[in-house]
Amino acid sequence: MNSKLLKFLTFVSLLLPVGAFAGQALDTLSATQSLDLTHHIIGYLSIGVTVMAYIAAMSEEVIALRKSKPMVLGSALVWFAICIYYAWHGEAKVAAVAFESNLLAYIELFLFIPIFHPANGCC
Repeated sequence: MNSKLLKFLTFVSLLLPVGAFAGQALDTLSATQSLDLTHHIIGYLSIGVTVMAYIAAMSEEVIALRKSKPMVLGSALVWFAICIYYAWHGEAKVAAVAFESNLLAYIELFLFIPIFHPANGCC
């Protein structure tokens, strides 16, 4: 069997469970009414944390910190605030499914980013 075809079939077989999890997430999110945080302190806090994380990322050379660190910290704070709010209102499952869905999307994107660049002498 052709090695490219074998690699493709392996890749496709690894993606099959993703469809099952996505369907479960959609069922859970559509079954319950989501809470609206657009005009709530949590929504404004999320915007503020995101803006601060972007400012920290843009000043990478000044603060001697990689861009990924303030962005990951900011997203963790936003998710923490949203999950706490949803847990207080008895909707912890909805927040957990939304977090898992977003984390899965991030992981899928991360898998397609090349780690080594041919110009650097590797791969």
